[in-house]
Amino acid sequence: MLCLDNTSNGRLRNSDFAIVTNNAQAENSSAEIVYNSGNGNLYYNQNNEDAGFGDGGLFAKLIGSPDNLSAADLRVVDV
Repeated sequence: MLCLDNTSNGRLRNSDFAIVTNNAQAENSSAEIVYNSGNGNLYYNQNNEDAGFGDGGLFAKLIGSPDNLSAADLRVVDV
């Protein structure tokens, strides 16, 4: 399980999670948390709809690129 704080961009929602298969899709995703199942990269997308990640970006690499990662594996917590 990964725990994320909710102070980065107001309030992160547990449902705002996307799985993509390459970095180009990750950069164009509108989700705040984006997982690239092709390489295990986990991104924070600060600017949502705009291309790129804004002030966000890669924050974790999951070894083995698990195929079964879902929003249920992430928890948003207050710090």
